[in-house]
Amino acid sequence: MRSKTYKKVVSISLILVMMLLMAVSCYAADDLNVGQNIYKFVKEQIYWIALVIAAIIIVPLFLKKAWVAMVTTLAGTALAIFFISDPEKIKMIGSKLYNIIFGA
Repeated sequence: MRSKTYKKVVSISLILVMMLLMAVSCYAADDLNVGQNIYKFVKEQIYWIALVIAAIIIVPLFLKKAWVAMVTTLAGTALAIFFISDPEKIKMIGSKLYNIIFGA
């Protein structure tokens, strides 16, 4: 019988290999903008990871009927996904805040 540590190492290794094989699609595009393809791929993966993490957090809160925590988590998730889908908004908001604070 194999140890639990061995099984964890094998599982993590297989997950990493699968993730690396998924990244191959960044290089298999028609155009030669590899950097832009990698950016789109990573942004899409982060988007879905954020949704899965939100679901993992929200389901127990729903089952416990912790409505305030669930609504707060939903609002935070919506804000995070908004910034993940359009990262340029962070720069825009930051520059506007800078102009308001320092009057530049």
